[in-house]
Amino acid sequence: MKILLIHNKYKQKGGEDIVFKAESNLLKEKGHTVYEYKISNDSLKMESLFDKIKVGINTIWSVKIYKEIKKLIIDIQPDIVHIHNTFPQISPSIYWAVKSLNIPVVQTLHNYRLTCANGLLYRNDKPCEECVKNGKYRALKYKCYRRSFLATLPIVIMFYLHNMIGTYKNKVDLYITLTKFAKNIMVQSGFPENKIIVKPNFINKIVNKKIYTDINKRKKQFIFVGRIVKEKGIDLLLEAFNKNIEGFDLVIIGEGPEKEKLQEKYRGNKRIKWYGQLNHDEVLEEIANSYSLVMPSKLYETFGMVIIEALSVGTPVIVPNHAGFPDIISPNENGYLFKVDDVMDLASTMKKMINLNNSWNEFSKNALKSYEKYYTAEKNYQYLMDIYNKLKKNNNLGGKK
Repeated sequence: MKILLIHNKYKQKGGEDIVFKAESNLLKEKGHTVYEYKISNDSLKMESLFDKIKVGINTIWSVKIYKEIKKLIIDIQPDIVHIHNTFPQISPSIYWAVKSLNIPVVQTLHNYRLTCANGLLYRNDKPCEECVKNGKYRALKYKCYRRSFLATLPIVIMFYLHNMIGTYKNKVDLYITLTKFAKNIMVQSGFPENKIIVKPNFINKIVNKKIYTDINKRKKQFIFVGRIVKEKGIDLLLEAFNKNIEGFDLVIIGEGPEKEKLQEKYRGNKRIKWYGQLNHDEVLEEIANSYSLVMPSKLYETFGMVIIEALSVGTPVIVPNHAGFPDIISPNENGYLFKVDDVMDLASTMKKMINLNNSWNEFSKNALKSYEKYYTAEKNYQYLMDIYNKLKKNNNLGGKK
């Protein structure tokens, strides 16, 4: 099968970029012919007012990308076009270019950008569904993108224009969300439910690493991996740990603008270990040696790759009871859920994990089982092939569902 993958890369490498590369490599390993069309935001010029206006216009409709993609498709004749991200340079004009040549289109929704100007459903330090429930114009009121009315305006115009001309309903054959929660958000936003399928992300099998599902072979430590920013809930975790958890260490892996302030605030607690940025193998090593991974995010995370990394090495996970987290973590099975933004409930949940004693071994084994059942490369490949084959079949039948 010939597959064209399309992605607008961010300046700072994130989960979307990692997933794009992983799926591309997986398809190549399975013998498919894979073409990649990528644009990086490193090339964006935002120095003058003219530059900013140009970027705003191209966010709504890029004539240049429309022409480039149309020519590329004519040249390579792909069976499927799989789009990962169009914001801000590729734009929704790409859907029209692809469908003008009658090629099936699937779009992975790695974030909430098609219903939220900042892509996060997050405002004023808490989740926000204003635009989902009350109209996209609300983003202008709150200056949701970069705290700027002018920066937010092109995104809101993009929403209304492409809804009006039927881009999102008629020019995309299928959307992929990563959790059932994300699917429900998009349906509430007006996207056709029958065009949305849930397919989680994956990681490759961990090799050359000893995975201990015996509590006696793990360090007495909890671990956090992520950016040191308020929305990731790191302040909540530190407060819960500092006041309530004894006999365990807390390992913090990552960097971010809040790090220096938080280090100063908790410098008296020697059981809090600040490891900074580590390479991927080092991160996995620490997760595999930990009692539990804690991801206390206040955000509606679309997935959270570090969670399935923890499951893949048999490490139970503690997450908040909102967004897509309950789709991945089953309470009393492979981890625990706690009340969102609740310090005392987080502390209580961490104590429950400690008090499992030898029952922890079952949690660890269940974590491994859930990874093997849902999040391996082989399982993801099966999901992708089911999607691609369905799209090809429908396209050959003239688009009949």
